[in-house]
Amino acid sequence: MFRLFLMTLAVLAASFPAYAQRGKGAPDVPLVPDLAARAKPQGDPSLWMGEDDYPRAAWRAEQQGHVGVLLRIGADGRVSDCSLLASSGSKLLDERSCTLMTRRARFIPAIGKNGRPAPDRWNYSLVWTLPTSWVRKALPEDCSDCGADWSYSEPLYPRAAAPRGAPQTWLRTADYPARLIEQRGGADVELTVASSGRAIGCRVIDSSGSRDWDRALCSILRRRARFDPARNGEGKRVRGEWTHRYLRGPSIAR
Repeated sequence: MFRLFLMTLAVLAASFPAYAQRGKGAPDVPLVPDLAARAKPQGDPSLWMGEDDYPRAAWRAEQQGHVGVLLRIGADGRVSDCSLLASSGSKLLDERSCTLMTRRARFIPAIGKNGRPAPDRWNYSLVWTLPTSWVRKALPEDCSDCGADWSYSEPLYPRAAAPRGAPQTWLRTADYPARLIEQRGGADVELTVASSGRAIGCRVIDSSGSRDWDRALCSILRRRARFDPARNGEGKRVRGEWTHRYLRGPSIAR
C-alpha cells in the first residue's frame, strides 16, 4: 500500500517551517502587510492528499523525501500559485506536490484591515515516504537491467475503504449543538463510500439519543468525509462501507 505522510511544520508564511530552513535554496518569505487575519486551511490539510497520489514512477525509482512549498492564496481562498521552497531531490515528487496543492487546497481567506478578503501566503512541508511493508524481491545475479521489482508482504487487494486523515477532524467544535455540549453520548454511523472516495450515503446504526444530532452528523460527514476508496480483487475502485463511533461531550467538543 502506498502511504503518504504529510506534516504541517508551519501554518503561515510569517514563520518558516523547520525543514525548509534546512532546505537548499529556500528563500526568506516576506510578511504580507495590511492583514487583520491570516488565511486558514479549510479542514485538515492531510485530507487533501491520499495514498493513490504517490507518483508510480517515483515509487518504482525508490524516491522519497521532504518537499517544502509556498502557496499564494487568492481572496477567494483558492491557490493561485505554488512555488518550491525546498526540494525532495525528486522532480516527480516536487511537481506532484505543487500540482495537488494547487488543485485541492482550500482556505478561509485572509481579511485585510479594510475588512475585505485579501490575498495571503502559506507554506507547507510534505513528507513522501515509501511504505516499509513493501520489500524488494531478490533478482538473478546475471540480471543487469531488470530494474527494481517489489512484492507486498500480504495481499494488496481486495481492500476496504480507508479514511484520509483522522476521522475526528471532520467534526468541529462549532458543529455540536450548544444544548448537547455538556451531555456525554455517541452515535455509530455507517457511510457508503463511492469509488471516488466521497461519502454518498450515511445511516445511524446506534443513535446518539438526539434525532436532530443524528441527522446533522450524517449531513456533515457526507460533505466532509474523504476516503481512499475500496478496491476489489483486481485492484479496481469500487463502492464500499465504513463504520465509526463519534462521541460528544465536554471533553470532546473543546
